[in-house]
Amino acid sequence: MDLYKEYPAHIVFMRRTFAVVAGVLALPVMLFWKDRARFYSYLHRVWAKTSEKPVWMDQAEKATCVLGATPFVFDILEELRQHPRDLSSLRFFLCGGTTIPPKLFEDCRPFGIRLLSIYGSTESSPHSLVRLNDTREHTEETDGCAVDGVEIRVVDDNRHEVPHGQEGEEASRGPQVFVGYWGEPEMTARALDADGWYYSGDYCRTDSEGRYIRITGRKKDIIVRGGENISSREVEDIVLEYPGVREAAVVAMPDERLGERSCACVSMRPGAPAMHLTDLVAFFDGRRVAKYKFPEYLVVLDALPRTSSGKLQKFALARMVRERVAAGQPSD
Repeated sequence: MDLYKEYPAHIVFMRRTFAVVAGVLALPVMLFWKDRARFYSYLHRVWAKTSEKPVWMDQAEKATCVLGATPFVFDILEELRQHPRDLSSLRFFLCGGTTIPPKLFEDCRPFGIRLLSIYGSTESSPHSLVRLNDTREHTEETDGCAVDGVEIRVVDDNRHEVPHGQEGEEASRGPQVFVGYWGEPEMTARALDADGWYYSGDYCRTDSEGRYIRITGRKKDIIVRGGENISSREVEDIVLEYPGVREAAVVAMPDERLGERSCACVSMRPGAPAMHLTDLVAFFDGRRVAKYKFPEYLVVLDALPRTSSGKLQKFALARMVRERVAAGQPSD
């Protein structure tokens, strides 16, 4: 039984006729009335209302676009698998907070969800994004290009610009960049130079034309294993392709001989078979991944810790892993 009763066809016709006539007749006055948007917004609600259901509620249930942290997409997919819903009104989901794993694009296609990356930070608000008319290659393999009025460059450790395609630190300049950290001049000087460039601490590379960027990791997310640098993000993307994995984060665990080793922290989908480190290693081996990139410790959790905005709390995972290793707990 429907909670809200539909209006008869003649009532809908009369309401829409009224909206059109009132809008046309009021136009000469509304051209000079500064609050005309409110009046025409009211007429739009009159036109759109076809039942006793409030218009705002009907519109809220038919979102056309969503902006949120990438991990929220995993939650949406899990909900859709268990309780199918109509998402035909959703044109795209703007993903921020972290890059979009390749597997997530594949998982979203059957549900008609289009993912677009948007990149930025608190210090330099979103300043690179994928456009609706971008190619599939740019949509799925980059984090977009600079918005109007913003400059982006990739630099080395000495803050000299690197050639297109070479990895370096992302820097941005424009009206979106902050003016500094309150009461922290030394921290400000490390992040912001005299020319207004903000250095994000994110590794990235540009395409061959130097226009589109791809975020490849955080400086702090690099795991140094016996002198070999391991991108935690690269390893995470592979872990996410393991059947049944819902979330994944790779953090460094201390090692007396090598300095650091990589630890994979995962949560599994409901009903997925149990996962063990030997299974994950065999999966990496089958993908012909370099052996020094293999996860060497595994932690399986019900859910990975997140902030209120949906970002994974890697510092909490790293602390938990250090405590487990110090206590001599074996890998899952």
